[in-house]
Amino acid sequence: MRVVHIVLEEKYRETTWCERIISGVEQQARAKKIKYDFKSVNFTSDEFDTIVVVGTTPAWIYETINLLKKQHKAYLILVSNRPYALSVSNVCTDLYSAVKDILHYLESCGRKRVALYGVNPSSTADNIKLSAFEHRESVYYNFGDLRDCRNKFVRDIDKYDAVIGTNDYAAVSLINYLKKDLPNALDSLFIVGFANTHLGQINRPSVTSVALNYEEYGKTAIDIYRMLEKNPNLQSVSINVKSEIIVRDTTNNIPLEEGFKEPVGEENTDFEFYDDEEIRGMVKIEKLFENCSDNDISLLNMLSAGESYEKAAEKSFMTVNGIKYRLDRLCRICGFESRRELINSFKNNRNPM
Repeated sequence: MRVVHIVLEEKYRETTWCERIISGVEQQARAKKIKYDFKSVNFTSDEFDTIVVVGTTPAWIYETINLLKKQHKAYLILVSNRPYALSVSNVCTDLYSAVKDILHYLESCGRKRVALYGVNPSSTADNIKLSAFEHRESVYYNFGDLRDCRNKFVRDIDKYDAVIGTNDYAAVSLINYLKKDLPNALDSLFIVGFANTHLGQINRPSVTSVALNYEEYGKTAIDIYRMLEKNPNLQSVSINVKSEIIVRDTTNNIPLEEGFKEPVGEENTDFEFYDDEEIRGMVKIEKLFENCSDNDISLLNMLSAGESYEKAAEKSFMTVNGIKYRLDRLCRICGFESRRELINSFKNNRNPM
């Protein structure tokens, strides 16, 4: 019987997040009647087994994945806080987009002077969040002393109308300090955390937080196992599990505006890129080759070499109208204005071999 072996980073094992991931793995494995067990790094497996690796420390992840790849032929699925280019399947959350979503939400609430609070420079997850935050002068680092981080922030508190805590613990710590010593400042600040912890939920005021669905991480790992099992041509699969902003007291329970994740300004760079005439031409050609059958390629080769429609029809055992119909279809799909543009573009971009 095929088995899912679970390998955990030791120092991550006791965290709430790891427990939730494992809970998701166990729930989905039991529901699908899949056998699973927990292993250290050194063990044997069948080539049709799957190994789920759960951890966050980059050095441990690289070392463990590379060792397992040498020792096993089984599929490897990494559950972590970001994707890794290790030729294995990945389950993670797009933390970069999550920070952007928070910023868009705060802006929709009229809050634009935002600080990023509690950043641990040794944390991979925090560095991803930091990369999404443009105002580096408004970043407050936690070098293992949250009190020092808080004191630096409090000195600048009048600069801000909102704070993003890198996790709920940092957010709750700041809230409780302000509630006691600077209640007026707390009333004027919007505060958002990460991880949707029970602590953040029961705190008063309760913390608006990004819910990272860790149980879903675990369930998705089992779903990937089943996908790979059913599709032997798949080598690996990477899935970002959706995060969600849970609105509570620290943002006055202001609901999310529908569509706030897609502000017009964020898309300008992409539109400018695709407004380039050369790029637009490449996009059309890419669509053309994606949608061409072997017969279409043969026809285009003949027509771009100067053959008439009649001659091409004779050689391909088709009618002239049949050829024109196929070309018109490709024009519609790919965005060419005419058959002539289609044929010329094919001629200019086809592989000379």
